[in-house]
Amino acid sequence: MLPLVVIGSSTGGPQALDVVFEHLMPVPSVAFLIVQHMPPIFTRSLAGRLSKRSALVVEEASEGDLVSDQRVLMAPGGLHMTIGSDGKAHLDQTPAIHGVRPALDRTLSSIADVWRGPVLAVVLTGMGVDGTDGVRLVYAKGAEVYAQDEATCVIYGMPRSVIDAGLASAVLPLDQIGPAVMQWAQSAVRMSNLA
Repeated sequence: MLPLVVIGSSTGGPQALDVVFEHLMPVPSVAFLIVQHMPPIFTRSLAGRLSKRSALVVEEASEGDLVSDQRVLMAPGGLHMTIGSDGKAHLDQTPAIHGVRPALDRTLSSIADVWRGPVLAVVLTGMGVDGTDGVRLVYAKGAEVYAQDEATCVIYGMPRSVIDAGLASAVLPLDQIGPAVMQWAQSAVRMSNLA
């Protein structure tokens, strides 16, 4: 399976994603997912905005979309996004987790179950603890985890929870996260080619 980057954020996330995506370029054989806590409709406009800010094509996910290196899939507001063993995105309206839907925990827990390629989880600014349980599952399977540092967060909730749980491979200021993701992606592709 492809190397996979999963980015989660909440309060302050749209602005943080702007900064991260300014640094991202398409990497052949690397797929990207975004889980941003947002109501319906708003995620579609955010995806369009990120597409204009970066060299990547960002789209609000639809049921059955293939996780591929051709586009970035964003969980739609109001729906959880999971990844199936078929390598496709699946959407559902099961109950909110930590009061949010989409929840990063739901996406990451599905990835821990089915994804056999390298995984990088990136936890950006946001209120609450969404992401920590899912990060714990992918971390146990060998995933790298980057958390945004306190100084550059609008709300130091989600990253702090991951850091306090001892799950962060790196704690980075916002402007360093995009370049670090690119380095990881290029390295993951090299390692996959050697395997």
